[in-house]
Amino acid sequence: MISPKNKCIVKPMKKVRRILILGLAIALAFGNASAGEAVYNGLQSGEEGEVEAVLSGDGLRLVGGLEVRLEAVRAPRSFDDKTNRYKDDSEDLVRRLVTGATVGLAYAGPRRDRYGRARAHVFVKTPDGARIWVQHRLTAAGLARVSPAPDAATGVAMLLQAEAAARAERRGIWSSPAFQIVDAGAADASVDRFALVGGTVETTASVGQRIYVNFGTDYRTDFTIAIARKDAKRFETAGLDLTSLAGRRVLARGWVRTWNGPYMEVRSPEALQILATD
Repeated sequence: MISPKNKCIVKPMKKVRRILILGLAIALAFGNASAGEAVYNGLQSGEEGEVEAVLSGDGLRLVGGLEVRLEAVRAPRSFDDKTNRYKDDSEDLVRRLVTGATVGLAYAGPRRDRYGRARAHVFVKTPDGARIWVQHRLTAAGLARVSPAPDAATGVAMLLQAEAAARAERRGIWSSPAFQIVDAGAADASVDRFALVGGTVETTASVGQRIYVNFGTDYRTDFTIAIARKDAKRFETAGLDLTSLAGRRVLARGWVRTWNGPYMEVRSPEALQILATD
């Protein structure tokens, strides 16, 4: 509990913490633009323009009205952490990166989502002609989680590497209990949330149009991953044999729903990682 005489320091300390976080993020952003250059060449170039407004940590609007949803990442939301500290930090970082700069959009897959927003990787042009990749800088600063889409895989592997490094160094959200990897045995606490869930696979089963990856012995209550048979080819191409995961430690990312216990549909092989065992 904060004593009355110490209450006055809370807001200044929060401001100092935010300055430190954003200072690190900006250093990461402008200290190394090579990640942006590397991935940009594998994407389809799109629109360029100035940013009219930052709508969220993973959304912005260009002058002219085009709304952009940052592909492959998910910034913190209010319901993730009710203090809003990381939500605000992610928005502040995007704002600092794009304000006064020309940004370019580049696409790894379909260009629009069902709401008409651009699904794009966003790059900031620096005075020396380099490109700063906004998604990578958010992830490296620990201010976004990787959220792969099955139809836009380019660049995701690099984002996963940046996320792993941020998590190991407890940057940004990775210093908060609200964003830690959830154990599969406690996944029911994350229903209706985007989460990273890890655990040891108990069994796998191919039933009807789905392949199920079970993390417990009771499929009616334990955490389960489901992969639609129509998506299984992507996993095969990526070298993931879904039927041989029993006994392996796995990290899955996506929305946790409830259906015979906590349940996650995984469509992208990038959303399913095999973890090293001790």
